[in-house]
Amino acid sequence: MTLLFLFVLLLNACTLVNQELPNESPTLESSTISTNQIRRGGSVRLEILAADEDDDPLFFTWLSIRLSSAVADTAGNGTFLTPDASSTTWVAPKQIEGESEDFLITVTVRDRVCAIIEDHEERSNCEQESFELVESFNVEVVQRPPVLQAPADTAVSFREPFIALDAQVSDLDGDPLEITWSQLEGPELILQPQRTTEGSQLQFVPLFTGDFRFQVSASDGSDTVSADFIVSLFPDPMTPAGGMVSLALSSGEDYEIDVYEYPNQKGEFPLLVASWFEAFRLCAAQGKRLCSRAEWTYACQDGEERRYASTDDPQSFAGQPFGRRFCNSSGSEVADENPDPASHTAASGSFPNCAGENGVYDLTGNLREWVAYISAPEVWVGGFNISGVQDIPAADCGVFVTLVPLPVGFAVTAPDSEMGLEAQYDGYKPEEGMGFRCCR
Repeated sequence: MTLLFLFVLLLNACTLVNQELPNESPTLESSTISTNQIRRGGSVRLEILAADEDDDPLFFTWLSIRLSSAVADTAGNGTFLTPDASSTTWVAPKQIEGESEDFLITVTVRDRVCAIIEDHEERSNCEQESFELVESFNVEVVQRPPVLQAPADTAVSFREPFIALDAQVSDLDGDPLEITWSQLEGPELILQPQRTTEGSQLQFVPLFTGDFRFQVSASDGSDTVSADFIVSLFPDPMTPAGGMVSLALSSGEDYEIDVYEYPNQKGEFPLLVASWFEAFRLCAAQGKRLCSRAEWTYACQDGEERRYASTDDPQSFAGQPFGRRFCNSSGSEVADENPDPASHTAASGSFPNCAGENGVYDLTGNLREWVAYISAPEVWVGGFNISGVQDIPAADCGVFVTLVPLPVGFAVTAPDSEMGLEAQYDGYKPEEGMGFRCCR
């Protein structure tokens, strides 16, 4: 401070060596500003060129004033990187009121610095001799909210492997944007947002059918804009009420198979029967029969070499819960890690994707199912598939347990005919109940 004081005194003294010459005022040669509009927190470059005929040194003082309100603090009026130089950079405040505020920026050019002279008379003489000029600039600081174009309400097939929804976001001020997605209604999904060149894309695997409400928001740090939209996930095709599907084996034999497990009604829980014989008789009472292994497998594979009766691959879920996709097996909304058929069976039609194009449901997961075929004249052979809810992981379509053939001419439909069977036929009456469906 002492050196500066001595320097200013020396400069002031040098200009008054010849008291007979009057002091000349500084003159403005040019002034420039890089732009008159910037965003909040942005910067503008200012420069002024001035001259003095007396060759007096010139002193510069920059000042910014918020015109819309009386804000006294320096930060509220922005800051100068070099407030005492002929060129400077002004940084606008990070917060403004409303979408736009005007600032007046002034620079005062002096050929004397009298304020630091302690002697009153000398300071007064200095002020009388000194001149100054003032140049001003107008700068508009803008804060425009982000522009958001959210996805429209839409309906999507539940069979789609994943859903992708795009939001277009922009900011006229060039502010960096934070984009967030959230789910407001519906069973919880795992949301995977991805940034795109035009904004953001929301990706998720549809784990449930129904209506889901989402919200997308964009924030520039000052303003936040949001929009809600609804995604309706519908079964495709719609699950039927029941009935039978007509199919033909690769050998050319035609047959019909129930859409669901017995009682073959959408919304009803499949029946657990105590024995193969009970299932056989219930089908016979409807004028039907138990399906053969070949018929059951063909329906499960949908006439192709598919592993499961579903358009989904359980491996794609990487061990994560999959809600109502795939089939009712370990990992579904109905089953837990150690499911059992008595308490973790789903109502028929609960898993819309647990069917191929043929429209036969729940051949994978839910209940193990009894099958039957004739191995020789009057010789019935029973068996069951092992892709029920309790089988972890879900077995392929063609995996069965084949039982010991029943005695030749055994009266399958006779009431209680199984009561006299020997222990080798206990597999037809397991402790754990089984499900079934009928063919004809």
